[in-house]
Amino acid sequence: MAWLKDKNFRYIAVNEAFSRISGKKPEEVIGKTDMEIWLKRQAETYTNEDREVMRSGKKLRIEGPIFKKKTGLGLFETIKTPIYNSQGEIVGTAGISRDITERKKAEEALKQEKEKFKILVEHYPVGIALIQKNGRYEYVNPAFVDMFGYDLTDFKAAKEWLRLVFPDKDYRRRAIALRK
Repeated sequence: MAWLKDKNFRYIAVNEAFSRISGKKPEEVIGKTDMEIWLKRQAETYTNEDREVMRSGKKLRIEGPIFKKKTGLGLFETIKTPIYNSQGEIVGTAGISRDITERKKAEEALKQEKEKFKILVEHYPVGIALIQKNGRYEYVNPAFVDMFGYDLTDFKAAKEWLRLVFPDKDYRRRAIALRK
C-alpha cells in the first residue's frame, strides 16, 4: 500500500491497497489524520514515525503489526521518506508498506528446522562434514572431530584434510582411489 501525507500528518493521497487494508474508500481518508483512520495505539505510532522522518529528514524502515479491517492482525514492512518542496523544505511524508506476514512465518519455520537439524547433527554419533562443491569444508560435527582429531581450524579444504588424515602419500592415493 502507498500514501502521501502533508506536514500536518493529513493524508493527501492513498492507493487502492491502502483502502482495502483500512476498510475505507480513498475519499474517506483524504484530509484525515491517522487518529481518524486507525486504532489509537497504531495511530500514535504512525504519527510518531512521521514526526521522526520530518524531524530527521531521513528515510525510516519499520517492521511491525497492523490491524487490517477485514483479516485482522498482520505484519508489515513500511518505508517512510520525507517529501521536499522546490526550496528544499520538508512538506510531508511518503510511505509504502507491504504485508510480510507469510514471509515472517516461513522465516520462523526455517529457523526452527535449522535448529532441529543442528541439534540432530551436533549429537549424531557419526562424523558428519558439509563440503562445498569446490572442496572447501563448511562444517564438521563434534563426532567428526572426535573421530579424526581435527577441526576446521586445522584445515579448510578436502586436500588439506586428506594430507592430515593420510600423511603417507602412497596410502593417501590408495584411499582416494577407493573413494572413487
